[in-house]
Amino acid sequence: MDNWIKLIPILISIIAIVVSAFTLYIAKVKPAKISAFVGESLQVWHMKNSALNIDLPIVFSNSGAKGSAIRSLGLIIKDSSSEDSLLLKWLGIKAYEDSREMGPIWKFDNQRTPLAVPAYSEVAHIVNFVIENDGGNWIPKPKAYDLILVGWTTNSIKPSIKHTTSWSFNESEVDIIKKNYEEKNSKGRWIY
Repeated sequence: MDNWIKLIPILISIIAIVVSAFTLYIAKVKPAKISAFVGESLQVWHMKNSALNIDLPIVFSNSGAKGSAIRSLGLIIKDSSSEDSLLLKWLGIKAYEDSREMGPIWKFDNQRTPLAVPAYSEVAHIVNFVIENDGGNWIPKPKAYDLILVGWTTNSIKPSIKHTTSWSFNESEVDIIKKNYEEKNSKGRWIY
C-alpha cells in the first residue's frame, strides 16, 4: 500500500505534464484550419460588358492557433439536375458606403488581396465573383442550384476550403435579373 501512496505524486505530475502539453498545443501550435460559411443572401448582376457577377456574404473562421491567409477563391454554380456548371473567379471584396452625393452604394474595398484570418477568430466579407466570356451571359432558371465555394490558403491544386450550399431562384427574381441583363443595367438586387 505504501508503494501506491508514493506513486500518487508521480501520477499527478504525469497528468499535469499531459494537460500542459495539450494546452500548449491548443494555444500555440495547432495549425490554422479555415472554414467558410455562406450567408442567406446573394446578388446576381451583369456588368455592361455582360460579365456575370455574384456578390456573396461569407464568414471565414479559423479554428487554429496560427493565423492564415486565403489566397484565392472560386464559386462553382452547379445545376443540381444536370452536369452543367460555371466557375466564377474571385474579383474582390465589396464594402457598403453611404455617400451624400450618390446615396448608399457598394464599392470595392480591395481587389484580390489575400484575406487574413487571425487565430481563433472569424472575419466576414461581401465577396464579388465574376465570369466573363462563355458564361458571362448566364441567367438562372427558376429552380435550385448548388453553390460550391472553394478556396486556397497555399499553392496546392486541391482547395483547402470547400463549402456547399443550395440556392433556389424563384420566377420573380429570375425576371428581374433577366430584365436588368437585357437593359444592360449593371445594378443588382439582393435576393434573400
